[in-house]
Amino acid sequence: MKKSLLFACAFASAFSAFATPPNPPVDAPEGTLYPTVYGCSDKTYLVSQGGLGAFTDNFGYATQLVVNDKDIYVYNIVREYGLNAWVKGTVGADGNAVFKFPQEVATDVNGKKLYVAMLTPVQGATSVDLKADTENPDLVMSWDGKTLKQLFKNDEEAALTNYQGTVGLVDEDGAFRSYGEKGLSYTIWDQAPLEAPENLVTSEYSASYTDQWNDPVKKMFRLGILEGEAWIQGLCTLLPEAWVKGTVAADGSITLTSDQYLGIINDYFFFFYGAEKKDYAANAPFVWAESVVLKPTETGYEASAPMMINLGHTKPWFGFGIKGLTLTARDAMDMTPKNPEFGDPEWDPNDEIGIADFFIPNEDVNGLALDTENLYYRMYFDGELSAVAWDETTGEPIYDLKYAQEYEPLVMYMYEWHFVIMMEKYSTVGVQSVYKVGDKEFTSDIVTSSITGGVRDLTATAKDVREVKYYNLSGAEIAAPSGLHIRRTTFTDGSVSTVKAVAK
Repeated sequence: MKKSLLFACAFASAFSAFATPPNPPVDAPEGTLYPTVYGCSDKTYLVSQGGLGAFTDNFGYATQLVVNDKDIYVYNIVREYGLNAWVKGTVGADGNAVFKFPQEVATDVNGKKLYVAMLTPVQGATSVDLKADTENPDLVMSWDGKTLKQLFKNDEEAALTNYQGTVGLVDEDGAFRSYGEKGLSYTIWDQAPLEAPENLVTSEYSASYTDQWNDPVKKMFRLGILEGEAWIQGLCTLLPEAWVKGTVAADGSITLTSDQYLGIINDYFFFFYGAEKKDYAANAPFVWAESVVLKPTETGYEASAPMMINLGHTKPWFGFGIKGLTLTARDAMDMTPKNPEFGDPEWDPNDEIGIADFFIPNEDVNGLALDTENLYYRMYFDGELSAVAWDETTGEPIYDLKYAQEYEPLVMYMYEWHFVIMMEKYSTVGVQSVYKVGDKEFTSDIVTSSITGGVRDLTATAKDVREVKYYNLSGAEIAAPSGLHIRRTTFTDGSVSTVKAVAK
């Protein structure tokens, strides 16, 4: 069955959720806390598949600093481990901060203490290893009141020069514990994402472009012009509320300058940039441009060059590509959504569970994008409108499910794809898209698909109950029904009925 797909969906959804800078840990040192700090490094080393691997460009991640007179504390300096720990440095007369290593930061599952330390490379028989550096144990960083920057001098005549200056995690024996970085830099961040003027009036535009994978994308953008400035919302998929500002020329064209800060996603800073590279292979990096121009057309605008939503602003890296952007003014009269499309709904008779996966286009029958905040869908099992989610407060069934919302534990969402868990056998499953604007409602056809793997006996009448069990929404069995729960009934003929219910 599609269990692997289901788990992949849950994993991806967890990482697509928006994030703010981490909250100050409970053990934050005394001093002035700077909760939003831009961090980056030149190179990262980690143990992978039994060997020491390396990759470059870990830029634009969010961390924190605490400054207390001459003492400076860095939070989670070995960031990939998510350690809730600080390391301390002290600023000397030369203005440099010295971090005396090793410093204890955690304890592993076996009770061994773990430390942050400077690392030195050791050439093994078949690979390079890293261990705690006892000859040069301290991290030295320059400090100008805003930025900490690692200082180190490689011995160009020494072997394995590239590894020198690496900061990483070691155990009590000084052995490397999988992750380290070099060329560290931390800058106190004092910018805020742009906010559009309160009196700005925007119009809806259907945006059409191809992304960094050359896949077609359609989205709803909002654009407003006020006092010679243009404001666009929607360029960043993961931060749909973020604004990008441009200037309007006499001919109506809009120039969007690069390096506009959008906000933080999953503890990483994101920025808007114009791009000079006008064609690219999947996942190839862009080349930054100073700006990009939106030229007016009969129906809206078109971009003069590609754009990108860049992770960090140190260099072009891991950008979300926007190529061939066109904006079409939205016709609010006909917004009938396109019909949904099914995968292959299945029922597993062994596990007595099924999954229905379907794709809901976020565009209307004319090919123009719809605002996903107003887009819903309805489920039909064996031709009947059915609830697959319930209001957690009232226990009332929810028939109109929001396009971009998960309803645990039975409904999951990943981009345009939706996944519904079935706890009972059905012959068919149907879905209908619904678009709501004010008091108007536009609906697609009800698209129906047969369920493979077995069907329910539709001719069965009353049956004798053999056993009833109750489960909470996490799937754990409970002794008696309580609040919103799942009731699983087994009949004497072996059939099973599973429903959500509310205990009064």
